[in-house]
Amino acid sequence: LYTRDIEKRIARVTKFIKDAQPVTVVFRVHKDGSMSGLRLVRSSGNAQADQAALRAVQIGAPFRPTPTK
Repeated sequence: LYTRDIEKRIARVTKFIKDAQPVTVVFRVHKDGSMSGLRLVRSSGNAQADQAALRAVQIGAPFRPTPTK
């Protein structure tokens, strides 16, 4: 699945974030795989972990183009 690939790319970076509560971010992936609108929607309570999560998505982008039907 396409979303699984995105999760794996981000997880490669976030595995280095230790002892933090979950962070929730949202972003849009465009047809060409570019990303926009990245924002934090639920903080972990740890500013460093929150920033690391945002950075992990930025590092993971661009993603591969979205699949066509």
